[in-house]
Amino acid sequence: MFINSLRYTDKSYNEFIALDCETTGLKPDEHKIIEIAAIKYKNGEIVDTFHTLINPQVHIPYYITKINGISDDMVKDKPTIEEVMPKLIKFIGNLPIVAHNASFDAKFLKCASYKLFGKDSINNYFIDTLKIARMIYPHLPNHKLETIKNYLGLNLKSHRAYDDTIVAANIYLEYCNR
Repeated sequence: MFINSLRYTDKSYNEFIALDCETTGLKPDEHKIIEIAAIKYKNGEIVDTFHTLINPQVHIPYYITKINGISDDMVKDKPTIEEVMPKLIKFIGNLPIVAHNASFDAKFLKCASYKLFGKDSINNYFIDTLKIARMIYPHLPNHKLETIKNYLGLNLKSHRAYDDTIVAANIYLEYCNR
């Protein structure tokens, strides 16, 4: 399997995609994406959203359900990754992708792209808000999204793709406004 290497940038962009995936495990070549959220921002405002649960066509382990609350029952009637990826790729276009611990999400997207299309169709720049958070919040005890969410006073769920995407976007927007 040939996966293109990740292209990172720390530039500020007026238009970007904030993205997060929830998965059945930690290994992109073995585990499946079960939720994707992508939020398009322009000039600091949300202009469009893409969010769906995904039927992984495998059992979601109990320990994963315990973390993110996503169960087999919740995804049984949802689209598969084969249905979702073409729409997601179109939604993202060539915009930079902002994600917390970006390599995790990027590897899952790139692996899914390769399995579906026989090639890595994700060549966007990635901006890692974990790296940014360590720089702009050095005083925090850790740089997990949940810790930052609480620090910023955001009333959102943790370990769900849409809400985690909003936290990552907030980190990036604060970085851009410095």
